[in-house]
Amino acid sequence: STLYVNGEPGLYFRTDQVRKDKQTALFGEVSYDFTDSLTATFGMRWFDESHSVSGVVGWGQGIYGLRETPADSKTSNDDTIFKGNLTWRLSDNKMVYFTYSEGYRPGGLNRDPALPSQSWIPDKVTNYEFGWKTTSEDGRMRWNGAAYFMDWDDIQYTIYEFALSACCGNVYNLSTAEILGAETDITYLLSENWLISAAVAYNDGETTDDFILATGKLSVPKGTVLPNVPEWKGNILARYEFNLSDMPAYAQLAWSYTGSSWSEIRPDQRFKQDSYSIANFRTGLNKGSWGVDLYINNLTNEESHIYGQPRNYEPTTVVNRPRNFGLKFWKRY
Repeated sequence: STLYVNGEPGLYFRTDQVRKDKQTALFGEVSYDFTDSLTATFGMRWFDESHSVSGVVGWGQGIYGLRETPADSKTSNDDTIFKGNLTWRLSDNKMVYFTYSEGYRPGGLNRDPALPSQSWIPDKVTNYEFGWKTTSEDGRMRWNGAAYFMDWDDIQYTIYEFALSACCGNVYNLSTAEILGAETDITYLLSENWLISAAVAYNDGETTDDFILATGKLSVPKGTVLPNVPEWKGNILARYEFNLSDMPAYAQLAWSYTGSSWSEIRPDQRFKQDSYSIANFRTGLNKGSWGVDLYINNLTNEESHIYGQPRNYEPTTVVNRPRNFGLKFWKRY
């Protein structure tokens, strides 16, 4: 992109880079039945990754006298993560489990080599989870749930900050965080025609250590609530099935709620994103191998701000789709 001054090209921005990312992994798991009702599972994954970027990025010579910066860098990482699970089947229709699991996201390289750290390393989540799965009343009711605690290290987060880089949004490894949560869902067949289901989830996540980069140009203090993590989410669905002449048909109404959340992780840059609710309707029928469905999404035409980013050069707000409807024809072969 070029900025013209008095009709002549002045300051311009250019990215001319080649990026290569490679990952090799070896993984597997094994299960062992201690008894007919108790099973243990162990799994692991080893990975080795390499990243390189070459070329130039930045603002070319112009009215501000800036120059493009060569960006020829390489980085690599390797690690091993593990998983363990213990499942206890209390009966044919009830079980409880405990899971220890580790997950990660690959590292990489930012475009701008002038950063305090151009590379970022894999971040890692360690999850401790207890849950249950049940059916009852001759299979008419299903109730599942879980409670979990997550420990998150070297948080990867993309930040647009001119004080650190005038060229791009870049990924940084922040400090650590913890997430405490629980979720449950229930489905009940009221009759041969009526089915209802509901689910709710709670999450409480915040940083557990201070993070300061480049003498305070990027600062995230301990106790900062994680962004884009609503404390509460939930949904309810009602479905009615019937026959229209000799054709099976249905109608269903679904409602979902998403609580408020923060727009980003820096306390001095973020804002609160309001909660929102969405209702969807769907109905249809089928005759053997073909069918037709009518849907109306966002019945009340709710405008929800899902994500906002007040960047200096490109402020954006992501919203949901307005009310939309359609007709879908399908056929099985």
